[in-house]
Amino acid sequence: MKPGNFFLAMLAIASIPVVSCGRADDGSVGLSPASNYREQQLDRALAGVTVVDGLIVPEPAPALSEAAVRSMLTEVEALLDEGRRPDAIERAVAAVRGAPGSPIAFAALGRALLTTPRTGIALAAFATAVARGPDDADLHFFHGLTLDRCGRRAEAVAAWRWAIDLDPGHGSAHARLAAAAWLTGDLEGARHHLSKAVDLGAPVPAQLAEMVAAGRAPSARVVAGRPAGEAAGMTDAIFIGPQVRLNPTLGSVRANETSAAAGHPGEVVASWNDYSAGGTIRTGVSVSLDGETWADQVVRAPAANQSGVEGDPMTAADPRTGTVWVGAISFDSNGGAFVARKQPGTAIFDAPVLTLASGVADKGWMAAGPRPGLPDTTRLYLAYNHGLQFSDDLGASWSPPLSLGSGIGFLPRVGPDGTVYVSYWNYGDGHILRRSFDGGQSMTAPVRITTLLDFWDVGFSPQIPGEFRVPQLASLAVDPVDGTLFCVYFDTSGVAGSDADVDLWLTRSDDGGDSWTVPVVISADPDPPGDQFFPWLEIDASGRLHLLYFDTGLTAQNDSAVNAWIDAFYASSGDRGATWTTHRLTGSSFDSALTDLGNGQFIGDYNGMAVVGDRVWPVYLSTEFGVQGVYSHEIRTDSTIFSDDFESGDTSAWSATGP
Repeated sequence: MKPGNFFLAMLAIASIPVVSCGRADDGSVGLSPASNYREQQLDRALAGVTVVDGLIVPEPAPALSEAAVRSMLTEVEALLDEGRRPDAIERAVAAVRGAPGSPIAFAALGRALLTTPRTGIALAAFATAVARGPDDADLHFFHGLTLDRCGRRAEAVAAWRWAIDLDPGHGSAHARLAAAAWLTGDLEGARHHLSKAVDLGAPVPAQLAEMVAAGRAPSARVVAGRPAGEAAGMTDAIFIGPQVRLNPTLGSVRANETSAAAGHPGEVVASWNDYSAGGTIRTGVSVSLDGETWADQVVRAPAANQSGVEGDPMTAADPRTGTVWVGAISFDSNGGAFVARKQPGTAIFDAPVLTLASGVADKGWMAAGPRPGLPDTTRLYLAYNHGLQFSDDLGASWSPPLSLGSGIGFLPRVGPDGTVYVSYWNYGDGHILRRSFDGGQSMTAPVRITTLLDFWDVGFSPQIPGEFRVPQLASLAVDPVDGTLFCVYFDTSGVAGSDADVDLWLTRSDDGGDSWTVPVVISADPDPPGDQFFPWLEIDASGRLHLLYFDTGLTAQNDSAVNAWIDAFYASSGDRGATWTTHRLTGSSFDSALTDLGNGQFIGDYNGMAVVGDRVWPVYLSTEFGVQGVYSHEIRTDSTIFSDDFESGDTSAWSATGP
């Protein structure tokens, strides 16, 4: 087996590497909740390698045999699957130091660095792999991916063409060239490489064939509804309450990354990263017992696990009992993910519980629902880089984690029959689904939800104005009645002038995730188009879809602009995503530059929303009043209005005027 094929086998091809491509020398963009601690971990892990003229130069070490190198690289992949990235990087560094002539060792180092802000080192690792193995088509392919991630598309295309010159049957290279050709307006090139990729069985964007044939993206019908704050009316059956700030007490230093859940109608919890306590980060929480008035507070990790950075908020609600949980991660050697329970009818949280002691825990989300076949039970789930954990005692104790493999943005959802669905981004060209039919004790093999047209980075987003990061996190939702799955994500759909046109895309599964519909664009654009990103999707008991997202379309701006003018929007659909009505939530566009307090812009990585009954609470960041605030609205829907926005012809079903 040639070295490149071994590397592909190690990656199982489903996980395509990505490196961070920021504007600073080290690739960092913005302030992540745990940036200082992670930087220290990376410094330790990378001891022994430097970059000279774009290539890795390792410090000398005792020579390793080829068998030893392969064994070490298997360890690297296992550590990545366990979410232990610093340890994986350290092991890959040992491999390149002991085998400086091995291309697969350098490629493994690039792979291990894929979620870190060390752009130069990651790109240099793949460049060194190519230098060591110039006749290996796979290495050229992966090098092209890192170049594309950094916005260097012309160089990426050259690398993929080189891969095809070496191996005409390289389907993945044909697939990337097909997408790149579409995004640069080369329809003939897109058609040619798409045909080759399909014949070779490579993953390609399902919508690309329709786009090449029609010259445009397939789209749902999108209409503009009443902006928030206008007088209630029956034009779209949506009543949007006034904008309410959720963090007035904690202060206005900084806030981002929101999450929300509702236990009973009117009883809601929202959470965010809060920076008001000096140089620390805490988990800010606001509770409403009536859906209209809010009180904010801080929820911390258990005393023994507290640190200077406690963030990455998550929430969950049990639709059966009305219990709500809030959670976050303490980022330090003594830290880990922690969860606190709120009893129904109170604004007080029980003592927090650590789910697993870990100094490398990262980004979790939670969900609650029945155990399979037991509708009168509640199982709480947490999915994050260590895997999937569950609790059968409302969060008091937790199972060991079940590995989900390497990825980011693990989002659990529970179907009405107790099936657990976990979606995530594979760091490369796709969003992936894992399923459990036994309550989280085992997982099925990965299923591809969708293949992306563009290549996205964790820390560098040249497709969108502003200097903040926009990681490719999707939102999965499951219909609580019939179990239909919906996934909304953002991706480049084309290019307007010199700027990427980023849209929201929707795909649906009617068979429990086995197959997915061709994605369609569900965001309307002005001319020139804006960019839509950070979607969060929920589905209520009547099957209506509710969507929160950010949009740059109300202000004409270039992708190269240093700051972005952004608005928060809410959209709803009553016909399974075929038609959407949008509503502007922000009263005026907010400036991303106001999130830069000296260490880069950071608007967070996601939004959040709570839905229960016919009431919805979107939760989002805005700087429209000159400070970083967390805001929400109480939104009410009218179930007697049909998806075409007209009332029933049966006068007995006609609704009254809104509240």
